[in-house]
Amino acid sequence: MGRFNVFIDTNIFMAAKYNFSGGSLCNLKKYCEDGVAVLFTNDIILREVASHIDEDVGLMARQAKNAIGQRAELVNAITQEVYQSIKDTILGATKGLHSQFEAYMAGATNLSNGGLTIDVLFDQYFGKSAPFEGNEKKKWEFPDAAVIMSIKRYIAENPGVQLHVITDDNGWHNALKETEGVFLYKNLKELLAKIAEDEQELFTKILQYMETCVEELRRPTEDWVVCYDWSTIVDNIEMCVECDELEDIYVTSIDLAPDSIEYIDRDGEFASALFSGTVTFLLGFDYIDHTSETYDKEDNVYYNTIYGKGAAEVEVRFAGATTVLTPNGGEMELNSDTFDEITIESIEVIDYKLTPYRNDDAPYFAVCPDCGQPIGIHNDGGNGFCADCAANH
Repeated sequence: MGRFNVFIDTNIFMAAKYNFSGGSLCNLKKYCEDGVAVLFTNDIILREVASHIDEDVGLMARQAKNAIGQRAELVNAITQEVYQSIKDTILGATKGLHSQFEAYMAGATNLSNGGLTIDVLFDQYFGKSAPFEGNEKKKWEFPDAAVIMSIKRYIAENPGVQLHVITDDNGWHNALKETEGVFLYKNLKELLAKIAEDEQELFTKILQYMETCVEELRRPTEDWVVCYDWSTIVDNIEMCVECDELEDIYVTSIDLAPDSIEYIDRDGEFASALFSGTVTFLLGFDYIDHTSETYDKEDNVYYNTIYGKGAAEVEVRFAGATTVLTPNGGEMELNSDTFDEITIESIEVIDYKLTPYRNDDAPYFAVCPDCGQPIGIHNDGGNGFCADCAANH
């Protein structure tokens, strides 16, 4: 059996965006293939993840298909066969992701729910024991309680066995923190760093090398900042203000440092190292202010729309990973970099200024007067017409 027995909660798969071919989930699978780690699961977890794939990814696929179907010019520009193929590919994304998940969990040890009694679950529920603590109405925690019981029973029936449980659920942590043999982690990166530490000599060398690479990492970080779509910052500056177009980005400071090592592959002579930091930049943009708009139902247009230019000073917390080549007897070097998805919680607008430059009687149309298609943020031509027809006026 592997040195690290790993149990992954549903919320960890969701946090990883079901990325089974890259990132932390992929690195954990590499450790499984190396014989360093063994996956554990439970039927409830398998069914929960499958359900979330259907709900989350299925909804996105349907929305993407409908968005393409609404763009008549695009549909008309391609053959019906190509259009149907695109729709089939998008709608088939859910099925494909199910297959990836099944392949990822293939060979995992499944902890049985057999013999778990409803009486014990109800005792925990009415006694407000974790994971039911703090809220007598947490009926949705019954599946979690069953999974936790299966973990405790497995540990009790296998003295000396250790199980590394990854979950962001505080109820799980409260319920399992006193269970001998169970080690708890809030995210995959914490566990992967723990596994990598077993290669102590190489782990230390890579960390020391990463300390010397801070300046070298600044360039790809700045390139990433400049190319990233920061329109969500403008959309959240004020109520009723939306980003029309990003004009320029000027990076004023980057503060980053190495974090840890996520994966070490001696045979392949490479490792995945983590880094994080903060970046501050100035953002210039055009915006649309809908605060004072009035809607004309007869003409299907909005009046009193304000257009303007804005500037903002922004600080963003970021994290990323870089591949470190570790040839035996050779010089280490950085090979490629990836950056984690940015959430709104990691963004701080330090200061901003909005300067209106137009507030006339020109209508802001709800539908394009030329082609009749609805106008939204994704296809606003900026002059009352959709992006396809704006150039004609």
